[in-house]
Amino acid sequence: MNIAGMIEFVRTHWVVGFVCIVTCPPMLLGFLPTFVLRVGLLFYPKDHPRRAEFIAELATIPWRERPKWVAGMLPHCLFEGPSARLRQRRALKVEKEARQSLSLALEQGGSVLAIIVTKDFMDMQRREENTVQKLRRWLRRDDR
Repeated sequence: MNIAGMIEFVRTHWVVGFVCIVTCPPMLLGFLPTFVLRVGLLFYPKDHPRRAEFIAELATIPWRERPKWVAGMLPHCLFEGPSARLRQRRALKVEKEARQSLSLALEQGGSVLAIIVTKDFMDMQRREENTVQKLRRWLRRDDR
């Protein structure tokens, strides 16, 4: 359908044209940016501070600039949100394992101090392994 056909349709069906003119700007500038931002924020964990920060920041943006601002924030949601979820999931898993091993050791009559020192040592080893992996990736990136 060409532009002339659309104009003719609106001219003959003036009610449809009126509804489009009245509802499109509020939808595009009001409801839609908020809706799209909230859908994007679903990538973040529920208690992540970015959720509240982005929603509060959207309220301060002038309504004409909101679609552009939301489009600029979506990459943050798409790339930072899943990694934040993974970090939270890993932290919960490590915490659960630590609680289970601590309760198991206490049931077997182990010393709490020895358990804490062992857990700290395991955490230190994990951090060192992560640092080595990061350095290897960095060196591979420089070789290219």
